[in-house]
Amino acid sequence: MLEKLVKEYQGTMMFDDLHHLSSDKTVQEQVSYLKEDLLQAHFIHNYILDIGWYPSFSGNGAFQILLIKAGNWDMPIFHKKTAHLTELLHFSHEALKEMIKE
Repeated sequence: MLEKLVKEYQGTMMFDDLHHLSSDKTVQEQVSYLKEDLLQAHFIHNYILDIGWYPSFSGNGAFQILLIKAGNWDMPIFHKKTAHLTELLHFSHEALKEMIKE
């Protein structure tokens, strides 16, 4: 789902469980795949794109999209939440654009 975007920004995919999800299905139909650790990609200059679903395995949760710099998880460069896959893709692209601004 985000492989192309990660490659575009010259990142390395550490793990990707987002590939289990389909925009053709509802969140409720895919709740067994919705967990805290869905995707992590590493980029130059010590950036990490981290995506998870909180709370895990709950139909009432949301994706969290984080861009972390230099291991500073307490102060992400970018942080958005959404329950929709289309917005997840949009916010992931927004997050990676922030690397260029830094």
